[in-house]
Amino acid sequence: MDKAVDKRSKKYAATIEAYQRVFSSPAGELVLMDLMQTHGILQNTFQGDVNKMLIREGERNAVLRILSILKMDVK
Repeated sequence: MDKAVDKRSKKYAATIEAYQRVFSSPAGELVLMDLMQTHGILQNTFQGDVNKMLIREGERNAVLRILSILKMDVK
């Protein structure tokens, strides 16, 4: 295997483990729930203003990435 690819794979695995450690703690779970509520994970992001919707979608996508890394279902 290419050394650069192996290095990236190890770094990615370490990053995933860090996310899991952080968000599996009681404090991390509290923060994740707050992020989900604050950034509208279970809400419609369009409320009449396209520019605000774009901002909300960006915020929402950041939280969805965390959930994806943690392999968590939104519901």
